[in-house]
Amino acid sequence: MSDIYSIITDIAKIIGININETGIIYEYEIVTKIYDKIDNIVCHQIHKEKDKITYIKKFTEHNVTEKQYFILKNIKDVYDTFNIFINDSYYDSPILFKNLQRVKQEETHFLKHYKNKPGYFYMGLYTNNNDDEYHIYVKKNKEENYNEYIVE
Repeated sequence: MSDIYSIITDIAKIIGININETGIIYEYEIVTKIYDKIDNIVCHQIHKEKDKITYIKKFTEHNVTEKQYFILKNIKDVYDTFNIFINDSYYDSPILFKNLQRVKQEETHFLKHYKNKPGYFYMGLYTNNNDDEYHIYVKKNKEENYNEYIVE
């Protein structure tokens, strides 16, 4: 578990978020309003309890809540979790602007790209309607307070 936690803290440094040591180690909530009325709420949480780390995503719309929950067992699980968070919360993401869809990757292929750009978080392989493929990387520029992307 300590390996998973260290991966989480490394990613947190890259994308500019703070992580706690125990309990709910990370939580972020996105509230969408339409004309001052709440339309939906998305809450991301990462929990560290004893020998396991879990991710929970709660989506509430019209007083109905759906949950995603899974245990983080390896580096790909951790990266998939942060990918969900970044897709929901990074308003400047090229994924949103280009309407890209993530392509599932096997762990060996994923790890090759993870190591390709040190200091960047590898968001994965994406494709558009024309079947063009893009590898996307991101990191937080803390001095200028914006996200830097590499799209290849």
